[in-house]
Amino acid sequence: MQMLKKKAIYIFWAVVYAIGVFYITVFIFNVAGGNVLVAAIWNMVYIIIFLIIERIDYFILKKIKSKDDNKKATIFKRILLAYLGSPSIKSALYFFYIGVTVVSAILAAEPDFPTLSNFSDYLLSVRYGIRC
Repeated sequence: MQMLKKKAIYIFWAVVYAIGVFYITVFIFNVAGGNVLVAAIWNMVYIIIFLIIERIDYFILKKIKSKDDNKKATIFKRILLAYLGSPSIKSALYFFYIGVTVVSAILAAEPDFPTLSNFSDYLLSVRYGIRC
């Protein structure tokens, strides 16, 4: 039961991060002025930057865990360890692109879907990640 609880917490935080990815990509799309090509390029840069940051986080986590006992860690170190042990950007991207795939399929089946019809250019700007 403990493992199931850990998995549920991991999935919850991965979905929360995916929502964060959505808002960041919408921000990038708006800053790009709705230009699909520019937004797609900046989205790729965004993903690459976060993957590099994730690698640095992993290196820091190994250093912190090897230095001292976590039970004697200060509150700052405990918060840092909790952050560094959280879901990866890859997990968040998987959830994000599952959502993008579903919304793209809905728009392909029904282009005039009432609430999603204005998302078509945005979806074009983030859809490159599905095709890789």
